[in-house]
Amino acid sequence: MNRPRFPPSPRRPPASAAVNITSSARLHAASGARKCADADGRNIGHAVRALIVALLCVFAAPAQAQDARGRHFVDFRARPGALWGHTFIVYGRIDANGRAHEVGRAGLYPDDDHAGLIAGTLVPVNARVQAVPGDFSERPSAIYRRHLSDADYARLQAKLARMRGDERAWHLMLFNCNHFGIAIARELGLAAPPAVLVPNAWVRALAAMNGG
Repeated sequence: MNRPRFPPSPRRPPASAAVNITSSARLHAASGARKCADADGRNIGHAVRALIVALLCVFAAPAQAQDARGRHFVDFRARPGALWGHTFIVYGRIDANGRAHEVGRAGLYPDDDHAGLIAGTLVPVNARVQAVPGDFSERPSAIYRRHLSDADYARLQAKLARMRGDERAWHLMLFNCNHFGIAIARELGLAAPPAVLVPNAWVRALAAMNGG
């Protein structure tokens, strides 16, 4: 009787060949991962550089605008005073020799002076846009000067006229001298820090935000 013949079993690759194939696959995968990581790193680097350039452009723009010297000026000033100090402005014109000539001073201040400051920590009190003796006698702790064009100076004067003509209130947190400074800054197209800062810090922050 003839015995049935079966086809030979396929040869299995030696264990060393399997190891070589696995190692090769791992090396290929690692190489691909490194390439992806390098590509991601380059993309992140490009994005970071683009963001830095954009920020430099944003912060450089006000400084460039400040180089165009106008014939007028406004100073945002802070000085010592009762409580945490006082923010006010000084404004005027620049002569042909570059000297500043003051025209006026203004800030938001209670009608009742120190009594109004104390009462205004609790409830709103009557106030006016005005200059007070301390604005002349106290040495400023911070000054930020902006040179203004004729158009900017006209807007400043019109804003002050409107604010002086309206009834005003003063409150330590709700309507203080920094709120006055914010209104003037925004009228001139400037960025303004929050009113919760003390006057000295507020003026310095205003300068930093506008390239001063």
